Amino acid sequence: MEFVTLTDIEAPRDHVFQAMCDFSAFERQALRGGIDVIRTSGDGVVGIGLSWRMKFQFRNRPRTLDARITAFDPPSGYVVKGVGNGFDVQAGADMMSLSRSVTRLSIKVELIPRNIATRIIVQSLRLVRRRIQVALDARIAVLARDIEGRWRATS
Repeated sequence: MEFVTLTDIEAPRDHVFQAMCDFSAFERQALRGGIDVIRTSGDGVVGIGLSWRMKFQFRNRPRTLDARITAFDPPSGYVVKGVGNGFDVQAGADMMSLSRSVTRLSIKVELIPRNIATRIIVQSLRLVRRRIQVALDARIAVLARDIEGRWRATS
């Protein structure tokens, strides 16, 4: 199952990339959302190999996800791959300059089931696919407005 969202941000691509690499902020946001996040690569340098272990509840069952940055191409984007209990996740963020001050942010998330139980879960998610897509679009729009606001404050 794949979700893709695009949004245009009124900020230069370098600024958008820097904001999208603020993984500490994403970790704090996940913690506020009830996801236990532990950075497993301790050096803190953003790039290939940076990894996390996440623990969360889904459908009243504890789940874990081990995620790692597998591709990192400043200022164009990066890919994070994760392996969980019966599923794989691949998420990518791509930044493309439309002009000097406008950047198109593309987020792609793919959920890949690896066993029958997770295939059933993914199949049930297809029933609410539109609702999940709308929620993802709304979250990315809020993130985009936040990045724009920070750019305006610095310029």
